[in-house]
Amino acid sequence: MPEIEINQIDRQYEQCRLRDPDREKLLINSILEKGILRPLIGVIKSSDRFILLDGFKRLRCSFKLKITVVPIESIGADETQAIINLIRLSNESKLNTLEEAIMIGELYKCSGLTLQGIAMELDRSPAWVSIRLGIMDEMSDTVKTAVFSGRFPLRSYMYTLRPFTRVKGFDKNLADAFVQKVSGNKFSTRDIDKLAYVYFRGSSQIRQQIEQGNPRWILDKMKNARVSEAGQELENALERKVIINLELVQKYINHVIRDILKPELKSNDFTKNACLLIGGILSRLEAFTKIIRRFYDQKAH
Repeated sequence: MPEIEINQIDRQYEQCRLRDPDREKLLINSILEKGILRPLIGVIKSSDRFILLDGFKRLRCSFKLKITVVPIESIGADETQAIINLIRLSNESKLNTLEEAIMIGELYKCSGLTLQGIAMELDRSPAWVSIRLGIMDEMSDTVKTAVFSGRFPLRSYMYTLRPFTRVKGFDKNLADAFVQKVSGNKFSTRDIDKLAYVYFRGSSQIRQQIEQGNPRWILDKMKNARVSEAGQELENALERKVIINLELVQKYINHVIRDILKPELKSNDFTKNACLLIGGILSRLEAFTKIIRRFYDQKAH
C-alpha cells in the first residue's frame, strides 16, 4: 500500500466533509492501539501532492498523534474522476446526503460537466442530481458552517430545520438565529426538534427566551408540561394533558404514515402484531374522528 508524508496532502476539500468530534475521539484511540487500518482516499495530483477526498478524521488524528506518514489510495486519473468515483462509492465511504450534495456542487462548478453529464457519470437521474444541488443552495453560510463543523447535528438539519426553511415566505434569518443559539450545546436531536417547533411555531415570548440564550429553560418548562410543543404556555392541568396527547397523536400518525408501507416490514410476527393493533385503532377511529371534528368545527372559527 503506497504511503505519503502528511505535509504533502492537500486539504482543499476538508470543508466538504462533516466533522464528528465524538467519532474522532474514538478513532484516535483506535489508531493509538492498531494504527491506521484504512488508507486515505483521494487523487495523486503530482509527485509531491495528494488531494484528499475521504479520510480527514484519520488525517487530523495523525496530526494530533504526530504520525508523519500515512497510507493512501488514489481513486481516479484526475480530480473530476476521483470525485465521481467517491460519490459512486458513497455507501462504502459513508458519504451522507449533504456531503454528496456539496461534492456534486464542486463538480458542477469546476469540472465543466452539465447537470445531465454529472447524472450520466454517476448513473443517476438528472432529478437526483438537481435535488442535491438544490440542498446546498438552500443553506445559508451560517447554517452550513454549523452543520459541517459538527456543532449542529446533520439529522436535525435534514429532518427538522430544513422542512421549516422550505415553507413559502419563511424568513431564513430566523433559521440562522436558531442555529446560532442551539449549536454547540450538546442537545440531543429530540431536544433540538422540540426547540425548533416552539421557536418557529410558538409565541414571541418563547422565541425571545431562546434568542436570549435560555433554550434549556424552555426544555425544562416543556418537561414539566408548562409549555406545549406548539410553543404555548399552559397553566390548567387538563389543558396541558390534552395538548400533550394531541401532540403525540399528530406525531405518531406522521410516523405511521411514513413507515407502514415500507417493504422491510415483512416478518410474520410484525404482521400479526400490526394487524392486531390496527384492528383496535379502526374500532375507535370513527368515534375519535367524530369527537375531534365536532371540537374543531365549534372552536376553529
